[in-house]
This record gives sequence, C-alpha cells and structure tokens, in this order.
Amino acid sequence: MAKSFKLKNNVYLASNSIMHGHTLLSEKIYDSGWKEATLTSSFSHLSWNKLYYRKANGIVTVCGTVDFNSVPSWGTTITTLPEGYRPRNEIDIYCRLSNNNYPCLIAITTGGAINWLNAILGNTPNASNGIWIFATFIAA
Repeated sequence: MAKSFKLKNNVYLASNSIMHGHTLLSEKIYDSGWKEATLTSSFSHLSWNKLYYRKANGIVTVCGTVDFNSVPSWGTTITTLPEGYRPRNEIDIYCRLSNNNYPCLIAITTGGAINWLNAILGNTPNASNGIWIFATFIAA
C-alpha cells in the first residue's frame, strides 16, 4: 500500500485515493462542470442568475432562477436534464417564488423533466414571478 495519512475516523488519504480502512472508495474525482439548462418556451433565464446543473461524483446539483413567460399550469416542464443527471425516483422539491417569496413546489422526474407543480398555501403566482431553484440528489 502506498504511503497514507490518517485523516479522521479511520479515513485515509493515499496517493490521491480516499481509503476507508483498506477499502478504496474513490480513485478520481469527477466533475462535469456547470452546464446551462435549456428551458422550455414557458420559462426564460434571468440575465444575472441562469439555471445551471452539474454532476460531481454522482451527485447532481441544480440551481438558479427561471422567470415565467406566462403563469404555468400544473406539470409544465421547465427543462429536462440529460441522461446521467436524472434521479432514480421522482423528487418533489420546495422552492420559492422570486417576487413574493411564497413557497412553491417542483418535481424532478426519472425522465429528467423538471416540472412546475404549484404555489403553496393557496398563493397564486403571476406572470412577473420566477422560481428560485436549488436541488441536490444522487444520479440514477
């Protein structure tokens, strides 16, 4: 075994590898870098805070803000994540509307669609709203 350094709780750093006891957990860190999401016609990017996604070691992060081009109906697709960036099971995520900070709900499906579901607590969004989105999940 290459020279190793004990970090904490029996985790070792050895030759750019992370070791747990004598089991190799990862030899190489993979990071796709940030990719700009392609939005459907119902939504648009803010010039100063676009919607991006990335995958690092199997963990997908989606973050940014999208504006409504009109008030979306239940299930309207915001964007679709490519294969390799999709969750194993559908994930419902609380977000917030940008103009009034009301909570809202989106879903990320196993097919990669990020869908608008609804505003929460009886709040109705208007066309000047947008959605602040932040989600992290393990890719399927």
